[in-house]
Amino acid sequence: ETPVMDRRLIVSVCAAVGALAAGVCSAIFSSPLLAVLSGLIGLVAGSVDRGKLVCAEGDFTSLTWPWLVNGFDVTEVPLAGIADAVDSSTTVVAVSVVQSSTGELADLDAVLAAARAHGALVVLDATQSCGWLPLDASRFDAVVCTGYKWLCSPRGTAYLALGEALFEAARAARGAGRRPPLRRQVIQLFRGKLLQ
Repeated sequence: ETPVMDRRLIVSVCAAVGALAAGVCSAIFSSPLLAVLSGLIGLVAGSVDRGKLVCAEGDFTSLTWPWLVNGFDVTEVPLAGIADAVDSSTTVVAVSVVQSSTGELADLDAVLAAARAHGALVVLDATQSCGWLPLDASRFDAVVCTGYKWLCSPRGTAYLALGEALFEAARAARGAGRRPPLRRQVIQLFRGKLLQ
């Protein structure tokens, strides 16, 4: 059973990224044992078909390296050029909502439009933004963040919100043995029935 403190934090994370209000978040992976963001991104990377990933130059390595490890062709471009770099060969676009080194905001509307036009997934790292910058997670395929920044949680907490299609892909990949088992708590969020 999830401790009450964790339940409150998970509800806060969902509310901070808009998933609770939208009611479309399939799962939140809360990972006290898998304390790193890259482990959760690796779960996503190991669940989708390999291909080309477009990301921002200099983005945090916990966002980019899991894709490399999982066999993706990683293409780094300037943050302002991400939407223009997406083409029919792009499988995934992964970007931090706010760049940790500069504070620059990604143009999420342009990135999402380009990705959708070419059938690519969009994975966001909201570590630098979740807790102060409004974000509707229901628009994206995956939103991941650590809790120790603006969510004021202890180090060792990381959260992943998945849309329904990506949640099913992750579950199928884990069942097929494409990824080793991870110790984690999976909290199902059903529309209107959160943690009852």
